[in-house]
Amino acid sequence: MYQAVVLNHTVIDAETIVDELNTHHVVVLNSIMDETVGLLRKQAQEKMKNWRGKGPDIYYYQPRITIDDEPWWIATFMHSTKHTLDINETTRLVQRAVEIWRLRGSAERFLYTNRVTRGLSDCATSC
Repeated sequence: MYQAVVLNHTVIDAETIVDELNTHHVVVLNSIMDETVGLLRKQAQEKMKNWRGKGPDIYYYQPRITIDDEPWWIATFMHSTKHTLDINETTRLVQRAVEIWRLRGSAERFLYTNRVTRGLSDCATSC
């Protein structure tokens, strides 16, 4: 089972990113400017480190997905030690999460869960 959280906030704090990454491993950020994403990643990554400066990294990726026959590039964070999908599987997960999120009304926070990465049968919930 794999999960992705779609956050549709214009303002997100680093603690929220850390909590979501630790719980769901993939966080998709809609409505965030590119320059803000870099700063948010740096702040969240610092919060994940222990007092010795050791801890997991946050991978940042902008997968190209297709929505309504238009290309989208959407900011996506992944937990370096908990996220185990490869880049193609991650892209499929994000594609499906965003599709379902939009179909269900584009909530400010949306949790998408799928049981398989190939074929992506889904079980999504809006939180």
